[in-house]
Amino acid sequence: MQEKRRRLPRQEAQWHGKYTIESGPSGVWGACEILDISILGAGLELFEDSRQLPSTEGDLIGHRILVEVQTPAGASITLQMVGEIRYSTEGNRGRTRVGIQFNDLSETEQAILNVLEQMQAVW
Repeated sequence: MQEKRRRLPRQEAQWHGKYTIESGPSGVWGACEILDISILGAGLELFEDSRQLPSTEGDLIGHRILVEVQTPAGASITLQMVGEIRYSTEGNRGRTRVGIQFNDLSETEQAILNVLEQMQAVW
């Protein structure tokens, strides 16, 4: 098993959402689960859609991904995350597991993620 190289620990999330690969077909979204999250990135499990994903997991690395999720904190809170796929492998249930890194977060975005982490918002 590959050693994890995280600079900050992630909080367990288990939020269901949807994703699209920016270089993929326009308007095609797939279901996903955000497994864990920190202010630097997140771990996701992608519920594969053959129209959405490249033929092998390794082909995902370097692509930008857009993720939308409603947190369990309430239906009025929807998060949209954009990141670069830095890691990709087969997940526990035969789905694709990816690690994403957030790039160029604004001060406001960093503050929101910090508040969520401090509150442990129904993690």
